[in-house]
Amino acid sequence: MRSSDCRRSRLPLLAILILGVAVFLKNAEAAPQTRLLVDLSAKPAPQGLSTFDLCVLRVDADVDLEAAHALGNVCLARVPLFDIAATSGAAILARDLGVPLLPSRDKGVLHLDATHPGWPQVVVHELVETAAERGFDGVVLCQMEQISQDAVREAVLKALALVKQAYPDKRLFIEGGYDLVSEARLSLDGILFMDSLDRDEDDDLRLARRLRECRRLGVQPYVTAFADPEKLTEVPPRAAWIREQGAVPFFTTPELEGVNLGPLEELSRRVLVLHSGPAQDCPTARVLQGALEWLGWQVIYQDPAAEASEGSDALPHHGSIQAVIFDATLQLNAERQHALAQMAVSLARQGVPLLLTGQPWEREADWATVCTALGIAGSGKPVTLTEPPSLRQVESSLLARPGGTAPRITGLRDVRCAAADSQVLLSLRAKDASAEDFDQVWIAPWGGVWLDPLAVEIGPQLDPLGFLEKWLARQPLMPVVDMTSLDGRRLLVTQVLADGFGNTAEQPGLPTAGEVMLEQVLRRYSLPMSVSLNEADVRGWSPGADVQQSERLLETSRAIFSLSHVEPMSAGLSRPTSWKGATPIGATLGSSAPPVSINLAREVAGSLAFLHRECLPQGRAMTAFTWAADSLPSAEAIAYARRMGVESLMTGAPASAPWAQPSGLQITPRSWTVGRERCALLPAAARPGAWRHAEADIARIQETGRQRWLAPAMVCFSFRDAVRARDITEISHLLDWCASQPFHAISGSQYARLLRDAHDTRIYQTGAGRWIIVNEGHARTLRLPASVGVPDLNRSTGVTGYAHQGDQLYIHTLGLRRTELVLRAEPEGSYLRLASATASVRYLQAGSSRAYFQVTHPRPVELAFEGIPPGTVCQVLANGTPDYHIADTQGRVEFTVPSQATVQLHLLPGQTAAMR
Repeated sequence: MRSSDCRRSRLPLLAILILGVAVFLKNAEAAPQTRLLVDLSAKPAPQGLSTFDLCVLRVDADVDLEAAHALGNVCLARVPLFDIAATSGAAILARDLGVPLLPSRDKGVLHLDATHPGWPQVVVHELVETAAERGFDGVVLCQMEQISQDAVREAVLKALALVKQAYPDKRLFIEGGYDLVSEARLSLDGILFMDSLDRDEDDDLRLARRLRECRRLGVQPYVTAFADPEKLTEVPPRAAWIREQGAVPFFTTPELEGVNLGPLEELSRRVLVLHSGPAQDCPTARVLQGALEWLGWQVIYQDPAAEASEGSDALPHHGSIQAVIFDATLQLNAERQHALAQMAVSLARQGVPLLLTGQPWEREADWATVCTALGIAGSGKPVTLTEPPSLRQVESSLLARPGGTAPRITGLRDVRCAAADSQVLLSLRAKDASAEDFDQVWIAPWGGVWLDPLAVEIGPQLDPLGFLEKWLARQPLMPVVDMTSLDGRRLLVTQVLADGFGNTAEQPGLPTAGEVMLEQVLRRYSLPMSVSLNEADVRGWSPGADVQQSERLLETSRAIFSLSHVEPMSAGLSRPTSWKGATPIGATLGSSAPPVSINLAREVAGSLAFLHRECLPQGRAMTAFTWAADSLPSAEAIAYARRMGVESLMTGAPASAPWAQPSGLQITPRSWTVGRERCALLPAAARPGAWRHAEADIARIQETGRQRWLAPAMVCFSFRDAVRARDITEISHLLDWCASQPFHAISGSQYARLLRDAHDTRIYQTGAGRWIIVNEGHARTLRLPASVGVPDLNRSTGVTGYAHQGDQLYIHTLGLRRTELVLRAEPEGSYLRLASATASVRYLQAGSSRAYFQVTHPRPVELAFEGIPPGTVCQVLANGTPDYHIADTQGRVEFTVPSQATVQLHLLPGQTAAMR
């Protein structure tokens, strides 16, 4: 063969080799899309372990590794090589092997002499073995910076080889120790670098060389970088640079306690309310909080006067708060008023939405500063008019009550919107010679103003939800964890309070109210109901009760709690009027009660134990604790109930409480936070002699679900309502209507868990129309505007279907700890999806043409599926019994299965359908 022919034959091979090298280099540059977390806190947040693929934790961390493994995540234990606890198993083994233990500067810590031949055995058979026994997927060996001798270096290399040999299925990382990589590369799976905040250009060049060299040697590099929470804009470009070098980045604070600053972007909706006095009395709590919760916002109340910090220091670090409300109750001294003015200017400059519901500035200079920054005109002082003004402008689409509104002059102030790019929603004009304008509500680029001092007493003039949607319209789109529905059906929560349990009913034979409620309501309706009983009532210890009736009352209690659809709850021992820390205030028992020391443990744990022991059938447990009506429990009390393993519900409240709303259509708050504890809110039962007619309750429930599901259907009454026959008739009428509606009925404790889970949910943005949602799985419905599209069921993880209600899209999920949601513009042509269900659906398998699931409920379960080719025959096997349905022209099938059923749904092929 001629040489020219040889050269021609080699050209294709050479091109292939060049292309292969290029591909290799390209892959070497690109870091894997791993989500790294480094959390060295004693008790890492479970949401972080559910979110990130690779988690580096303390070897002794208090953590549920099984939950992370269930999602396919990898957890590595960070293990020091040289410093050990003086009382640890490693210290015992070191002494047995004769490894010298040197004193350390830290109390209770000893330093291992790595030059001793037995030291690698301590590493392998104690340090690493402890991590393996705890269930970690590998280790990150640290303290490499302490290697100062060649003998120690050789010992570390030997230990790395022995660890990999002993645990070939575990991942082995080192933290630092770049100089060891070339020799230990066959043993290492990764290396973790710690970046610095005060780095310079030379540091970046050195880090880039090291990262590329590690990739070349086949050891994946990871970088823990530190960032300033006030300068998060610096994170994305730095993260992109690290990825270009082939490494996986994680940005956090120097404390290394798992604070995620990037590159995975966590979205949060926290609105800070600055107020004065009790939080539950401020207008924001009583008028706006319910709407904010429906929009997916978490409301944080803070009284600056009660804080040790001054002025703007009351605002948490940037990124944790997305909006701020200056409540109408806010009153500060002159120094703090000045700081508050500077804070308002800073918020406007940062683009953080600000809402003024009052005028807290008395000094003209501070008010002038605010006016200049926010585009406000007027003195800001109260105005007295000689005659009623006229409405100059009103946004009719936002009126809280259809038919118009009358001008309100109570609390009127001399303020006007002076910015051309603002939208005035409500404005008055004086009828005197001045003809001055007074703007009360408007939206501006920096936020808005809502001046309505009578909103608490007689209701707001404008719809709070509509106004807040405009105020927060510029915030990024993100899913809202819905608290009003499950599986495409509006929630129904029914509760019977303990009040009046032992009262005598006005019926023949003089039965007790408990007996009447049992026979005429609880046994008649199979709806899930949460029933609370008070220990003193059951024992006959309540003031005015007859202790000789205790056995009769106890038998009634047992009969009530024996019903499968009744959820047993405790209402405590006595009925405190308030709490001070762990001390109940105003708790009283009748003269027939023996001497009892009433404290938190006796009130909560004691009542739970008594009802569990004396009233519950075998195999059932107490699930919730209802706090006495008209009392606000302390944070210590709610936390104690949580430690007892029960949910807390608050029902009934004085007029000053935030959930005692004025008349008119409003969204009442769903929960209330005391300290760091959260409590579910349920509406109060009627006061004696004040039972509202069922038609009024039905109208209220219908109104809050006519277009949007603004609230669950809440039904709350007490045993006292069984005293009069007409009240029982009204209750029956209301429950008859509820039973006929397409509701998803759940218990009070389920609702409380849903609310708590919704509050604790974390949401991360991974791209346009892509999110990761992490929680415990109790809150498993997501809500978005219907205009954004629909879930992409092929690319989403943990999504079972969706439904539309009004202008909202409700997305059903499996209730996993991590859900990955991806949107698309139009639905898939053919993909089986859940549309609605009257009970929780537990999926066992799911696919585009089949579903395998279980349902459990006191009543038969109604189901609807969509995404089916019209005319397709669907086979339904409920507990093995076959049935067949044909999809309608909209690709939908509806069917009912038994209350407890294992169901298989299959779409039959065309030929099979034709044979039928």
